[in-house]
Amino acid sequence: MAGVGRKCDLAGHPCRRRGAAMRKISIRLTDQHYEMLEALVMAGEYASVSEAIRDAIRRLLAEKVEVIERSQRLGSFT
Repeated sequence: MAGVGRKCDLAGHPCRRRGAAMRKISIRLTDQHYEMLEALVMAGEYASVSEAIRDAIRRLLAEKVEVIERSQRLGSFT
């Protein structure tokens, strides 16, 4: 399955540890977005909608790694 097992690109980030703790959150999606995620699961791209969302988040964070690191250096994250 594409996407399954993809790793975070943030050096030293806790999500890089095997078995990293996960926090359960609630989000709202449009019906269309949810149906598109379900279609990816049905096509075998992901094991679940949750895994597809986690992969999207990992990709976003990898894309924004410079912004995150700069913010951390400036102490804006607690």
